[in-house]
Amino acid sequence: MRFAPSLVTRSTLPRERPTSVLILGKYLPFFVHFRFISGKAASYFIQRLNPRKIKWTVIYRRLNKKGMTEEAAKKRSRRTVKHERAVVGASWDAIRAKRNQKPDARAAARQAAISKSKDAKKAAAAAKKAANPAGSQAKVSKQGAKGFAPKAAATSR
Repeated sequence: MRFAPSLVTRSTLPRERPTSVLILGKYLPFFVHFRFISGKAASYFIQRLNPRKIKWTVIYRRLNKKGMTEEAAKKRSRRTVKHERAVVGASWDAIRAKRNQKPDARAAARQAAISKSKDAKKAAAAAKKAANPAGSQAKVSKQGAKGFAPKAAATSR
């Protein structure tokens, strides 16, 4: 036996014999037995009326805050507090100093860093070129290095 909770809980006292309804569900192979507080509740259940829209049900009264006492204070919600913390690579003081920098100073530092990296890249390329003077030697394929004859040049019509 099941109770339909939305229509059973009513603020008035039940009668001597609550109304009961047997329903064969669409997808259930057996009967389900519901007990209601009144014939009106059973009728509304069979009509599939939504208890949230029926004004005398407890669900409607709870949703629309009917009969609430004023003594119940509102729940106080907590505000989220922002904390400023350091990141793994930098301390909080360093982060704050970068944030407070002027935009033109930041741009100048960026340009200096870019030129420094370019100079380092040029120096590395020059050192590599000086260490391996490969420009004087002709490029040879693997097949040519092994002694095979080169392929015939492609001709067009």
